[in-house]
Amino acid sequence: MGRKKGLIPMTNINNTLARAATTEYLAVITMAICWVGLLAYITAPMPPMWDGTWYVNMAASGVVDNEKLAAPFAYRPGMPLIARWISNIFSLPIETGFKWTGYLSATTLLVSAFALSKCFVDDFKKAIIAPIVVAISAFHIKFPIFFFTLVDVAVYPLMISFFWAFMNKRYLLSFAICLVGIFFKEFMAIPMFIQITMLARQYQLQRNSRALTYLLGTIVVCVAAILLPRVLITVYSSYQEIDPLNKAESLARLWLNPLDAKRDFNIVYMMMSYWLPTLMILTPSRIKSIWKNMGEMRLYLAIYLGLTLLLTLYGGKNIFIFVSYTVAAQIIIIAMLTREKLYTVEIIFMLIAVVLHNKIFLQIPFPTENFAAYLDFYGGYDSRVNTHSYVRFLTILILIFASSSLRYLTKRFYYKE
Repeated sequence: MGRKKGLIPMTNINNTLARAATTEYLAVITMAICWVGLLAYITAPMPPMWDGTWYVNMAASGVVDNEKLAAPFAYRPGMPLIARWISNIFSLPIETGFKWTGYLSATTLLVSAFALSKCFVDDFKKAIIAPIVVAISAFHIKFPIFFFTLVDVAVYPLMISFFWAFMNKRYLLSFAICLVGIFFKEFMAIPMFIQITMLARQYQLQRNSRALTYLLGTIVVCVAAILLPRVLITVYSSYQEIDPLNKAESLARLWLNPLDAKRDFNIVYMMMSYWLPTLMILTPSRIKSIWKNMGEMRLYLAIYLGLTLLLTLYGGKNIFIFVSYTVAAQIIIIAMLTREKLYTVEIIFMLIAVVLHNKIFLQIPFPTENFAAYLDFYGGYDSRVNTHSYVRFLTILILIFASSSLRYLTKRFYYKE
């Protein structure tokens, strides 16, 4: 029998969808490369300093028989070793290896952000909004290009990739990402806890030996991945905020940090600064909608945000970097918000406001030339609170109010029901 006239073979439909997806990703990759290249062109990098000197040393001398290792940097060999690998292959200086590792990581970050966004919205124009927000966030692309010897830029795509795999129920892949990621930075222990929580829920429902084996095996492997490097790698100094293994007296910070009002203010202030894009387009009705549609992900995002805040509270001085590890949650929420009725004008206003607030096209001051200006450029450093902090915090509130007013006026005069 012949094929019925007018019916399109399923293989043709699949091929068309595959070509469309390929075209979208090629467009995103191209835009990501161009954006990273532009920011690299207009942003003068800072010479290796502070944390960066430890990572450069690790890249140059490795982690075996290296007498210049310090905690917690020694437990994060991932990016330094990649930088060393790139440096050796292309006969480049170690510092150039770090720069190219950062460029590749930043590009991968934007592409992975698009992939995660596509899990929630199919339309390309809507799915691209979340990656654009990531691109104009100062702490994901701009600052890592400036402070190119920090490792965080290599961790962000791992965090996002975990949630992409987890959302698509590719649990073996998400588990592998956790194990790899923990050697880049300890924030990747958060996805480990999420994976363990998911397996615990499965065991609670199934109550069989197989589910229990998966749960216990995952716990053992995760704990080993976290503890073994800290036991086996010998460090000769410690700069870790709380380090019971090398500096028992640091445990006092468990109760001292929460009592530091200025530090608490900076955590709130930097969290609002980072989440400004979301705060500008949130409304009570939209919150109710995404909360309802989030389903089981509510639990995992709550764990994710809660543990990130906990690590921020007990982390080091770079609060503005720590809060940026909530990147996957912001992508998910913005992607879900694009399924609501958003006005084009409020999206455009939000993007412009975020670009200006994050000073994307301005040069970050060099700390060697003006240390105070460097700290106050974005603010949110340890317990440093001054007039600059209050002005930027007030600016955040004004932008949120302005966005709400614009949304009201748009609905009132241009989109009458």
